[in-house]
Amino acid sequence: MRYALALVPLLFLVGCGGGGREQRVVPDVRGQRLDRAERLLADQKLDWREEGTSGVEALVRSNWKVCGQAPAPGKLARRVVLRVARSCGSKPPPTVSAAPRLPWLDGTDLEGAKEQLDAAGIAYSVDTDDGDPVLIDRLWTVCTQTPDGGTRARFVELRVAHDCSEY
Repeated sequence: MRYALALVPLLFLVGCGGGGREQRVVPDVRGQRLDRAERLLADQKLDWREEGTSGVEALVRSNWKVCGQAPAPGKLARRVVLRVARSCGSKPPPTVSAAPRLPWLDGTDLEGAKEQLDAAGIAYSVDTDDGDPVLIDRLWTVCTQTPDGGTRARFVELRVAHDCSEY
């Protein structure tokens, strides 16, 4: 009986995912230097690994180009696999369209804000002042966003709280 009670918290953690990272929208890093792609993925709190690098050559990250990635840009993921090489061949780099305009999200419930951002293909991060985990999105309100609504961007940071009167 004593062992059964000790296993309950462990099973709860395993069942809840153990606090793993939240899925994020995958940016398009094809055609970019590896060091820049890694910086962008780190800024968006995505994990990654490379395929195609080996030995000492991999030490100089700027000498490598991202030729492919999985999952595809715009998909939700926690981890991205980058296929890299010294040169990606004769294909021109992908064309980059203008970044979408950010919606004004201040005062919006987090659930609605995420729906708007996902529909526009805009990646985001969510932070709380007190570090509480966000469990039910509709119970949180967007107090501020960086950058502001109306700005063209592919990523926005949302600061949320239950009560935004301090902002």
